[in-house]
Amino acid sequence: MLGFDSSILAGQIASASVCGYQYDLIAYQRFCDRERREVLDAASLARWRQTLAEDTQLSPRTINRMLSAVKSIVKEGAMQGYVDHAKAEALRRVSGASEKALKDRLKMPTRLTPPQMRLLCDAPDRTTLRGWCDRAFSLAA
Repeated sequence: MLGFDSSILAGQIASASVCGYQYDLIAYQRFCDRERREVLDAASLARWRQTLAEDTQLSPRTINRMLSAVKSIVKEGAMQGYVDHAKAEALRRVSGASEKALKDRLKMPTRLTPPQMRLLCDAPDRTTLRGWCDRAFSLAA
């Protein structure tokens, strides 16, 4: 366990992001506890990345966001004197999940044809105030 959490990032990132970072940090710490690994060991972070890639269906972008959150917290921990700079640097060097290797997990954007878009724009119920509002927004886009 670390002697600090994502709150050390307060004032640097949005409060909603601090909460998300905390969620990722807890997930990493639980992994380390379960596997009896040292949290500040780069090999532990690399093993977590491998576990997320092998044992989940998370997209590589989600895995990389989770890794980045942990790295950011540890980096700030080093800046504030909680963590040895060499350990923080070693964690920073752990590479992310490869989008190419996990490309089957990436969602492809859904392409809409002009007739499909027209159906969406015409869908709001014009007998309600909410429907008129939704229609106005669809026409403004």
